Amino acid sequence: MLPMNTAFLQRGINHDHAFLPYRRSHEPLSAAEWTGIESALRAEEYAAAAKCGFTHVRLCLGRDFLQSRQAPYAFHDRGFDLMFRAVDLARGAGLAAILDLHELTAPEFKKEPGLRAPFVAFWREMGKRCRHLPANVVYGLLNEPVTADGAFWNALAKEAIGALRENDGSRPVIVAGDGWGGLDSLVAMGDLGLPNIVYDFHKPYQGTPGFSPGRNGTP
Repeated sequence: MLPMNTAFLQRGINHDHAFLPYRRSHEPLSAAEWTGIESALRAEEYAAAAKCGFTHVRLCLGRDFLQSRQAPYAFHDRGFDLMFRAVDLARGAGLAAILDLHELTAPEFKKEPGLRAPFVAFWREMGKRCRHLPANVVYGLLNEPVTADGAFWNALAKEAIGALRENDGSRPVIVAGDGWGGLDSLVAMGDLGLPNIVYDFHKPYQGTPGFSPGRNGTP
């Protein structure tokens, strides 16, 4: 059993350029896409994040390199190997990691009921394959969920977490409320009544007095 210790989540940065979280196609990955993932996993990037004072990286995991989005929704060993390589690189730099399912736009589970079972199966598989990881690797259930039905999302979140914990019983899971993960939706979600849950919300950048961001967010 893993203890609920999330001190390593104090300061984090997204790693969103490797695992194709913004990919729109549901076709299998091309050879070039697989090569692109492999080449994006560079030890020096994780070392640079640690040098800047970050305590963890949020690995933004597109779905396609881990699980097909076409029936029978097969899992990809090669993708899991690459994910574990990223975890090893992060930990080698002294960083914790969030395994964050990061599909943009988020699946519309209520409009497309057939998406529910593969999502639950995804988290069951993650629990099987990731249960050996150290305690400073945690899960992110889904980036900015949106179903327009908070009660529906709460029930689905509980189902997916239950599937995950069949094999990985106490590792923390980061969960956001329905409605793009905003603060209001988190408040509306309330307490899921499950142990070892980290509640999360996203707040848009609203500017800092005297700061005028450039193209790359620099003054």
